[in-house]
Amino acid sequence: MSPGPIELAPVVLTPMAEPMVAHYGDEWTAFYKETLELLRKVLQTEGHVFLFPGSGSAGLDMALGSTLFPDGKVLIPQNGSFGERLEEIARTYTVNVHTIKFPLNQSIDLGTVERTLQEKDFDAVACVHCETSTGVLDSICELAGLCRSHKVLFIVDAISSLAIEPLEIDTWGIDLCVSASQKGLEAPPGLGVIAVGKLAWNCINQVNSPGWCTLTEGWWWEYAEE
Repeated sequence: MSPGPIELAPVVLTPMAEPMVAHYGDEWTAFYKETLELLRKVLQTEGHVFLFPGSGSAGLDMALGSTLFPDGKVLIPQNGSFGERLEEIARTYTVNVHTIKFPLNQSIDLGTVERTLQEKDFDAVACVHCETSTGVLDSICELAGLCRSHKVLFIVDAISSLAIEPLEIDTWGIDLCVSASQKGLEAPPGLGVIAVGKLAWNCINQVNSPGWCTLTEGWWWEYAEE
């Protein structure tokens, strides 16, 4: 009953016993592009989707570090330990982190979030779709609407919800969505997934993060001007 890493099916394990294909060249590139197109369907987006070697937490580091440094203002509603992890990561990039804590067995209250957005200015809201530590599901669609109405970036941790719960990035208006391979996608651990919307690119282009590998100065910056 663990949320992940999940037990892999034989149809997934069998190809892993085959000779390795180098991560460059026409054969690998075609497979990679095909995989990204399939991920776009799962994520329900026409925007950029990236696969990268690393954990879901590495993806959250990419998303937060590429949009908040050095003084971004972020609101993080929390109802479990992975909401607390969002705060921990965010505080490594900015001191302007505001949290709203809810009981572990309760979904994020939309009214409380809306009142906070009305009272203070924020650059971003970051929250967990399904809080892995408790299994509580949060109303991401409605939270995305609040963020749109208040013109703030919306960052979602969908690590334990992608391919399990409904998630429509473009329709709902999610700007950055992070997931990983070892849960709902039913694949081996070790790959992160991140979807980047147009509003997120606008923000990323204005942020000069100090990273090399997992931030905008790394291997995905080249897509920002497309």
